[in-house]
Amino acid sequence: MRSPKPRESNSEKSEYVVSNSSIKITCRAALTLPLSDLTPLQGDLKELSSESFQKLKRSITKHGVTFPFFVWQHESSNYILDGTQRDRVLTKMVAEGYECPPLPVALIEAKDRKEAAEKIL
Repeated sequence: MRSPKPRESNSEKSEYVVSNSSIKITCRAALTLPLSDLTPLQGDLKELSSESFQKLKRSITKHGVTFPFFVWQHESSNYILDGTQRDRVLTKMVAEGYECPPLPVALIEAKDRKEAAEKIL
């Protein structure tokens, strides 16, 4: 059986499996961006308990990233409108040695930071 060719389009479903410590991507979106290019818009407004962190980490380890991040692009920054908790968990997972491929991103339009923040709610 031949292996399928890698998909070229960012809008195609992607699944990266390099090793047991790689994070899978099991959804598709308008484009993909490296984790390091994402900036939380909310800052530390939402707390993530240790229990919730572990639960989300287990989910990502088991199922991969199953939903795109919602991002507002402004002045060369990619602000996270939805996905802040996943960003926190993924950042810690990378620090622990996990590999994280580019993440699926859906672009959200907003005229300014205030409107972008309102859309978070």
